[in-house]
Amino acid sequence: MKRNLPLIIIISSFVIVWTLGCYLSKINLTNAAEEELLKTKALAVTMSIYLRNTDLISIEMESDTQQEINKVIKYLDPNCNLDKAFISSYNEEDNEKIRVIVQLEENPFKTVLFHEMTFQKISGRWILVDFESDV
Repeated sequence: MKRNLPLIIIISSFVIVWTLGCYLSKINLTNAAEEELLKTKALAVTMSIYLRNTDLISIEMESDTQQEINKVIKYLDPNCNLDKAFISSYNEEDNEKIRVIVQLEENPFKTVLFHEMTFQKISGRWILVDFESDV
């Protein structure tokens, strides 16, 4: 038994390290999936503004946030269209709150604008709780 003790320790250490690695890998995959989900939601909000119809997206949001988005749509120039949109920033403010910034270019004015959105995890669901636009 004493001769096998180093082998048992090595095997036990390997199993512990391997298990920990699998666990951390699963956490990273979950975080990456949530990050892509929130980036996609942010882009969907921006696109719905330029389509002038937020009913097209199924994103839960607070009523104040919905009113702010409706105000941006109301004052959007009728000749203005979305040319490009991409995520310029993704910041985890805390465990349950994420801020996503979408940079966009409008046509025909070639204006560069930013939509800043804050998502908060409430009861296991990501809710859009804040929307700001530099318009």
